[in-house]
Formats: sequence, C-alpha cells, structure tokens
Amino acid sequence: MERKARTHGNKIYKQLLLDPAKFEILDEIAKDRGVRSSALIRQIVYEWIESQVDVSRFKEADALDNAVWRKSISNRIDGRKKKASRANKTIQSQSLVNEKTIEEKNEKAKGVLTKIKDLLTISKG
Repeated sequence: MERKARTHGNKIYKQLLLDPAKFEILDEIAKDRGVRSSALIRQIVYEWIESQVDVSRFKEADALDNAVWRKSISNRIDGRKKKASRANKTIQSQSLVNEKTIEEKNEKAKGVLTKIKDLLTISKG
C-alpha cells in the first residue's frame, strides 16, 4: 500500500528512487542544461502529464498552481512587512526607554552637582 505524499510548502513531496547509472546520465544532462537534476525531473514529469490529458485540463491545473504560487509570494512579502514594522516598533520603544534612562541620569547628575555646589558654598562661607 502506497503512503500519502508529504507536502513541502505548497508543493507535494514524493520520493523517487532511480538506478545509479541512469541517474548519472540524468545528472549529466541536467548539468549541461544548467539546472539541478530535480528541476529536470520535474520538467520532464510536467511535460509527460501535459501529453496525457486535455490541453484545457492541464492549463487549468497550471493556472491554479500559478495562483497558489503568487499567493505564497504575496504572503511572504506581507510577512516581511509585518516583521519590519514590529522591528521598527521595538527600536522606537527601546529608543524611548534609552531617552528616559538618559533623562533620569541627567536629573541625578544635576542633583549631585547641586549638592556639590551647596557644599562648596558652605565651605567658603
């Protein structure tokens, strides 16, 4: 009994076992074309599927897959925008904390300077 295929993002992950000598040939062809062997296998499978069904059915599947891919890209962009927004808010709040800390230190320093001046005034008088 065949197990259910796993997913990887929006793709279906299916393991494929190839004989070593035939894989070497495939790998050479892929390198000559400047692609990974997995990309070449995917391309070959898609071309085979297209040859086995009505053109309209394959185009519908292709359009659906492309829509899912565009949505995935859109989600990634939105996620990065949200992450950048959260980072900016964190930086702003840290900046406010740092400003408050600096103000508190300045106030303490003013108090110390005032005490020193008072002591100097008393010792002169």
